[in-house]
Amino acid sequence: LWRYATERESLCRLVVEAKYDSLSGGWCSKEVVGPFGVGVWKHIRRGWSVFSRYLSFDVGDGSLISFWHDVWCGTQPLKDVFPELFRIARCKEARVSDNMEISNGVVLWNVPFSRAVQDWEVEVVLTFFGMLYSSRQRQGGEDCIRWIPSKRKMFEVRSFFHELSTSGASSFPWRSIWKVKVPMRVSFFVWTAALGKILTVDNLRK
Repeated sequence: LWRYATERESLCRLVVEAKYDSLSGGWCSKEVVGPFGVGVWKHIRRGWSVFSRYLSFDVGDGSLISFWHDVWCGTQPLKDVFPELFRIARCKEARVSDNMEISNGVVLWNVPFSRAVQDWEVEVVLTFFGMLYSSRQRQGGEDCIRWIPSKRKMFEVRSFFHELSTSGASSFPWRSIWKVKVPMRVSFFVWTAALGKILTVDNLRK
């Protein structure tokens, strides 16, 4: 999932994207539904809902990041932090670049709403724009993902893999590798490839 989001020119990603298409921003493929499809990627894709909770976005030009739905300003999506403003947002599917302008090296925010702000909403709006202007952008370049910082890094990593392995919908079908009636060398090859230990060109370069 990390490599799909970051290695956009890799052959594996291009094949999966051509078959299933990508979500907005291209960070993951669309969900694989139906009885058909590549079984391995289908199971990997089902782990996105868990995997994505440990990611945040680093803003470059902002063209690939959802302003309201992605985690890029603070530790939660803006639609969750400011639900009252999200309800009156003129474009709920806007990208960060749609609401961001750069003038003389200074970032300016222009977030359109469907109506004028009421008196009792002024404090919320001030907090909202205060958070936007306190966020950091690289002002150019590509958007990218990063792990959400945590003081309990090992705990967070273990929690992620524990949740991924114990979730019936998102766990990799390890049993099916060894239970199917195929030669042992085939099962061993698939197992080794799944663990990332196969001697591919990438590993040989290390």
